[in-house]
Amino acid sequence: MTHCSDLQKICQRIREKSKNYDQYNFSSEFNDFLKAFFDLAQEYDSLDDFYRICVAVPLEMTGLDSALYLLDEETKELYLACDSIQGICPKKKRLLSMSP
Repeated sequence: MTHCSDLQKICQRIREKSKNYDQYNFSSEFNDFLKAFFDLAQEYDSLDDFYRICVAVPLEMTGLDSALYLLDEETKELYLACDSIQGICPKKKRLLSMSP
């Protein structure tokens, strides 16, 4: 199928992804996990909601607690953004300095 030049690169990546998905042979549970994550990530608009999705999907789909840590670009420190115990963390909790 021929596409306009503006779409060619993206269409090529879609074809590659489709082939990869066939090779992954995900279980139905893992496939549901991924679909839930991507559907919810598109449904909600705020960054805080995205952080919640990052920890809530594993919690609901596997029963496992998880935490999302982010790197503060200015200080080069990791901080806890959200976890499945308390949700969004109100303050940047310093975890580890990444600077030399």
